[in-house]
Amino acid sequence: MKTWFARTPAAFDGKFEASRSRRAKLIETYPKLKIGMSKAEVEALLGTPDFEEVLSTYGATIGGKPITHPHCWTEWEYYIEKTGDNFGNPKDISLHLAFNAEEKLNWGKPQNLNELKEKGSPE
Repeated sequence: MKTWFARTPAAFDGKFEASRSRRAKLIETYPKLKIGMSKAEVEALLGTPDFEEVLSTYGATIGGKPITHPHCWTEWEYYIEKTGDNFGNPKDISLHLAFNAEEKLNWGKPQNLNELKEKGSPE
């Protein structure tokens, strides 16, 4: 992510916009995603994500107590429009995907793409 981001105008409080062909491909192929697809299957449909992060709750605590069922997962982001360096910007237009510990798609969340529907859940 840092490498991709550093090459975009968004890194300097500007705006990144995907090409028209990439935007069209993402919007046209997202509905073909199925919960349970592998990362390789998703990447074959959508292309390489702009962002990948591996997250984990191992060693985490809530209220000073260890989490009883720790797990890890991966998140991918496909940006269509990204403004500024706030990665939680509610004005960005993107596809957010989450994969479980087995690296299977379990959630797809379009942001500011009203024509697309959420798939699965983040759990």
